[in-house]
Amino acid sequence: EIVRKDPETLKGDPGNFGEFSNLIKNGGANFVTNFEQVPPNSQRMYAKKRPAYDSSDAYVSSCIRRFQDDGTHFVVSKSKDLQQVAGSNADLVPATDHQIIRELNSRSREPQRLLFWRGAMFESTVNHPKGAYSQSQVLLMVNVPSEAQLRGMTPIELMAAPINGTTSYSPVMEDVPTVEELERQGWTKVMVTVPQDRYHSRANFIGVRRQYSLRHIGSSTINKQMGNTITTPCAIEISDQCSPFEKAQVVVMLSRVKLVRDIYFVGGTPDDIVDKIWSVITVGNQWSRVTKTILDNLCIEGDGIREENSDQNVLDLAELHPYVAADIPLPHAKTGYVYLLVSTVDLDRCYVGTTRELAKRLN
Repeated sequence: EIVRKDPETLKGDPGNFGEFSNLIKNGGANFVTNFEQVPPNSQRMYAKKRPAYDSSDAYVSSCIRRFQDDGTHFVVSKSKDLQQVAGSNADLVPATDHQIIRELNSRSREPQRLLFWRGAMFESTVNHPKGAYSQSQVLLMVNVPSEAQLRGMTPIELMAAPINGTTSYSPVMEDVPTVEELERQGWTKVMVTVPQDRYHSRANFIGVRRQYSLRHIGSSTINKQMGNTITTPCAIEISDQCSPFEKAQVVVMLSRVKLVRDIYFVGGTPDDIVDKIWSVITVGNQWSRVTKTILDNLCIEGDGIREENSDQNVLDLAELHPYVAADIPLPHAKTGYVYLLVSTVDLDRCYVGTTRELAKRLN
């Protein structure tokens, strides 16, 4: 049974926390202290972008160690990071400035290192110019390119997954089908190249990264996995350094796999992890009470009773300033607003929007 509860109702009943804690701790999920304790084919998920990037490089290093131990054939594509002095006509030279290298690591879609082996899964970082594949589409490597191809950065062959609204994948495909078998399943053979240069500036330098338009699937932010179904274990960091900070992230991270036993919480103790998740889903905002009142009045199972003080955060400008609408001063604070516009010509037409600065948005 699925029951809708607002944050205040969840937090107000101690029994809710006990039930939630029992579901998380005793429902079959796994609790570990670091990523070395999760299966090697796990999808790693992070609430923030920086830990996800750092983990991507660590993921490549761990795969290299594993392949060296078991004899798996692999090759590594290293990016060509270049720089030039801003505003000059000088040629691009290998990047040596630490600030521009950090900027490239932070802003570039492609990583410094890409690891290629049979069964490796990637996602595209660009839309193919001729529509062969789109950004974020899953790509599978069946035929490993040669080191000569990588040195010359010539096009490499991958298989693009069929687009069906959502994607079901594994960061590593163990039993790799042949190209012919994949084509019968709707996969398409594509050629991936180095994308057009994208320049990034930092201090007195302009930098560019040249790398195949791919990134590994094994590590990403939680938001990036929205809509995907992961068929292998999923490891989620919940620690003091990196933890979900909004309810949508909790929903996404707990619903990517089909089995609870495939969820790995990485960080502190089970009690600490449960407390962090609970603190996120029970925190309301200035619109939670208003939303609850609207839903109670509109839903057939709602009680129809208006919450007291539910409109304490609503600015009724027409009531506060009973003048011509054009003369009503708009707030200039940058605290964020939800606004409702109603047509004076056709009262059945309205628009609801959000903005950081109301005066700038409506003027």
